[in-house]
Amino acid sequence: MIRRLIYMTTLLLLAACSCNKEKDEPEYIGKPVIEISFDRFHKDGLYVSIKSINTDAVHVVALHADSEAPSAQDIVTEGSVAEDDILFIGGLEKDTEYIIYGVGVKEEEYSKVASFSITTPSLYSWEMEREDILDFADLDLLAGGHTSRTPNTWNEDRLKPHVTFIDETGKEQWLHEAFLFIGSEDAKRNVKLCIAEGKNKSASQESWKDFADYWVGKGGVTDILDRTVSNAVSRIGEPSFRHKVVITMPDPIMLEYFYDKESSTTYWGKAFGRQLDFSSPSDQILAYRWFIDYVRELWAAASPEHLELAGFYILSEVLVAKPDGWNYKYKKWDQILPSVSEYLHTMKYGLYWIPYYQADGYDMTDQLGIDYTWIQPNKYWDYPDKKQKKSWSWVFNTMAAYGHGMEIEFEGSHGEAGWSQYEEGVPRTSSSILETVRTSNDAQGTKKGSPNPQAARNKQLLRDYMDEFKKAGYYGKARIATYSGTDAMYELATSPDAKDKEMYLEYCRFIVGSPLRK
Repeated sequence: MIRRLIYMTTLLLLAACSCNKEKDEPEYIGKPVIEISFDRFHKDGLYVSIKSINTDAVHVVALHADSEAPSAQDIVTEGSVAEDDILFIGGLEKDTEYIIYGVGVKEEEYSKVASFSITTPSLYSWEMEREDILDFADLDLLAGGHTSRTPNTWNEDRLKPHVTFIDETGKEQWLHEAFLFIGSEDAKRNVKLCIAEGKNKSASQESWKDFADYWVGKGGVTDILDRTVSNAVSRIGEPSFRHKVVITMPDPIMLEYFYDKESSTTYWGKAFGRQLDFSSPSDQILAYRWFIDYVRELWAAASPEHLELAGFYILSEVLVAKPDGWNYKYKKWDQILPSVSEYLHTMKYGLYWIPYYQADGYDMTDQLGIDYTWIQPNKYWDYPDKKQKKSWSWVFNTMAAYGHGMEIEFEGSHGEAGWSQYEEGVPRTSSSILETVRTSNDAQGTKKGSPNPQAARNKQLLRDYMDEFKKAGYYGKARIATYSGTDAMYELATSPDAKDKEMYLEYCRFIVGSPLRK
């Protein structure tokens, strides 16, 4: 009891002292505090984002990186005054490193000086006018650059069913908003553009250049797609949107032969005045930057009338970005992609990715700087006799948790040519969606011109993708990407079989009917 009385008495005395202290002391006035960060480039300058507390004014100045650091008074004297939470700093030189300094003022007191460094790019006109990353509701994958496949390139006839469609009344309508130019091999040199476990050699700068030329160079797919859109405009008028293009970036593979962990890391080539060494993530980042800049240069030369360059795509479908991941020390995506993303964002380009079902990295997209991600359900190849089934609930739970979109998947008459006809000891069924097989390399071995015994099953799987997406409540809320193999859209649209045309129109209606398009 005595101990309790002493304890209570002490608390009362402390409380009394505290009350007297609060009564006697003058009211506390907070010191000024600011935070500044890069917002975006524009014309001959950049926008600075400003956050401040207890300030009457915030002053900001940009100095060359080799200049002496200014004092708070220097910043106030020489800097611009921010009248809002965004401030434009003009008169900056292109391709130059600056340090942006800021200080907040409250009466006669200065905040701690805040700063960040930035290198200004050489922006093209369309990049200077852009205020944010471009938005689109659907992304259509156009596979190409595979010289070992037939057909191995795009022409207007093949592209047209991806760009417009003829509805049930005979009226032509616009279809996809955005297109992903994607490929993974240089068959001419027998090298891979993506990290793989096979015996192929990793692609060098020469292959990367050819890949970009194929898509964006003179007479390449960009020119053909722009002409396809232009001809459609002459028939049905301007669309309500600008068509977007996303370009795939080859993987900067650490090893010349990925299966051989003793092979060269300096095989790729030179950039920025020196030989790059892919054992260093910083050099892998430089290779990405070289490719991005080369594509931008090609795009400027192509100057497409009807297309906008929206951003760049990560080719690898699995991103090992955790130290305990498979072969992490040869991948280290967490040390590469955030810097690539930051560089793209300075020009308001997006960074995009489509991982396969449960691939490493699907839960790290924010940390990696990826703007849009679409999950592959892989249900189209989930054959009934396989041991491991894919789960729709996992797909939609993952979308809910991380804000991802979903990929729709189907293939044409050639199926999965070159793949084993057995998986997990189970004979593979054909992945062809057509009523009649139209090529001689069907995965199941069905002869050209023969009825496809799996056509009904595969059409139902495509309908499942669309139906499950709607049932889960994502129609009009989440973005859609579409993988249709090498030629399935063209084959469905031009098929003489009524069931194929019906399937094509069902898909088209699903795409253009999404409330996200409006």
